[in-house]
Amino acid sequence: MNTSINNDHLTIEKEIPPLAYCIEDAAVALGVGRTLVYRLISEGLITRVKAGKRSLIPVAELDAFLARGGSK
Repeated sequence: MNTSINNDHLTIEKEIPPLAYCIEDAAVALGVGRTLVYRLISEGLITRVKAGKRSLIPVAELDAFLARGGSK
């Protein structure tokens, strides 16, 4: 937790863990390349959520994928 003083007030800044990752961050989190993440999506092994033009992968989806041992 970070603290800072701003205008004579103590401000506590909380780090909020992500609920979802973009493709690039999901690849980093899994320790694989972007191409493999796209392949996992196309094979139905992980599900993406579209937010406008962005593809997001929920953290819970990555957790479930790993818990299944990488299979459906």
